Amino acid sequence: MQVSTESKPINGRLFIEDYLIKRVGSIVKTEPYFGFTLIGVGIETLGAFIESEGFHVTGRSPKRFEKAIKRLFDSKYVPYTQRIYASMRCGLAHITKPKEDIFLCGEGSEARHLQEENSVLIISLRLLYDDYVSGANKLISMIDQNDPIVDQAKLGEFLTETYTVVEDSVTGKLESHTGTGDTVAVSSVSHY
Repeated sequence: MQVSTESKPINGRLFIEDYLIKRVGSIVKTEPYFGFTLIGVGIETLGAFIESEGFHVTGRSPKRFEKAIKRLFDSKYVPYTQRIYASMRCGLAHITKPKEDIFLCGEGSEARHLQEENSVLIISLRLLYDDYVSGANKLISMIDQNDPIVDQAKLGEFLTETYTVVEDSVTGKLESHTGTGDTVAVSSVSHY
């Protein structure tokens, strides 16, 4: 058996591009329900880049979410910020279920996006994701322009991806382990 390990540091800008945009986009396409969850948490993460508090300071979630909406999203979201945070982001992040005053919709609901019907706010996944990506790209532009609102200290090594490749000399099967921080994902690949 042969084992090799490689590490790749991921800075904040690359994390936004690769994880918060591309990988969340993949989930939105394949698992729409969980796409809403990741977008909600992703909005909070975007907000963390534009505040002075450290990433791991507790109790900052609502402020970070609000800051991201106000600074990075279209103003049409501002009146619904607290509701989207409490009913979508918190509901999905804590119990994987939105509160009853918000309705999360897939394809075909775009015309009703951010409208209320019977006191229920309707959110279209496609339009929310498009606006989320616009907000993330706005943050990337701010990073590229050294905008003082972005906490430049947070852009260094955000996390490290570690790849371990194990080749079984008997079967020839390759197994790749990817770790980011304390999490590890395992995927097996056939040897050709």
